[in-house]
Amino acid sequence: MWRCNAQNKKVLYCRFQKDMAMEERNFGRKKRGKRVTLQTVADITRAVVILGVAVVLLLGTWLKIAFVMQIDSLLRYGFGGISLLYGGFRLYRGIKGEAFRDEI
Repeated sequence: MWRCNAQNKKVLYCRFQKDMAMEERNFGRKKRGKRVTLQTVADITRAVVILGVAVVLLLGTWLKIAFVMQIDSLLRYGFGGISLLYGGFRLYRGIKGEAFRDEI
């Protein structure tokens, strides 16, 4: 960041201030770090909810849940399997978290 000094109206000089530039860069990293943590928590929460839906759909007949037993078995097992895969993917992304880190 360039900072100019105009104390004397005849002389104007500018110099680069490393401290301010470094401070701004570190602020961006801190902000990004909080975003990564929040995104990780959100992904893991989503994964738990989606995996819960998958377990209820896949084990609904064994758990004797009346609402789940009314759903067609092909639809129930198909949606349960897709929910299980997507929940696993969300859990992997939440734990791994590489997509949120920027290399600067």
